[in-house]
Amino acid sequence: MFPPAIFVLFLGLCISSPPTEEIGEEKFTGLVSRIKTIPKIEKQYGIFINMALPSNRKRLFLTDLTTRKIIHSSYVAHGKGSGRGQFAEKFSDDPGSYCTATGLYKVGKNYNGKHGDSFELIGLDSTNKNAVSRAIVIHTAWYCSEDFVQKYKRCGNSWGCPAVSDPDFEKLRPYFSKGILLYIYGN
Repeated sequence: MFPPAIFVLFLGLCISSPPTEEIGEEKFTGLVSRIKTIPKIEKQYGIFINMALPSNRKRLFLTDLTTRKIIHSSYVAHGKGSGRGQFAEKFSDDPGSYCTATGLYKVGKNYNGKHGDSFELIGLDSTNKNAVSRAIVIHTAWYCSEDFVQKYKRCGNSWGCPAVSDPDFEKLRPYFSKGILLYIYGN
């Protein structure tokens, strides 16, 4: 058994350290810094989508920015224009590219669209400024389910949207409704 002082030190390190392997310290601190400059947004939580990871790994991370803990992680699709396999290899905001676009997004209004229940994504960077006109949203997709990923060893591909499974969407919905920031990045 560890002495109490060692246990407290270990617990403190766990709480104060970001999930570096999944998110990365630079990405974490960068989002926290940007949040401070954006008015009228949810500041306790953020979503990181690490497109450098293969789609057969959970690469969407809902994070409590004050405790630096991942609250929920899920599989997430990338656009078919970014790559048909496990990896997103190319990113673009060009209309018709079917690519995932990197950058910071604000989750906007909830609506029932082409893919059912969806939340609008508003691009806040030059790399994703066409998100609204491209109809880039976060929505559910059967090709992001655990069964699909286990069978095909990857998520399916969207037309550029960060799609998730139905159960994951329901877990994330309360955070989407708060106007949370979502940060997509890759290699």
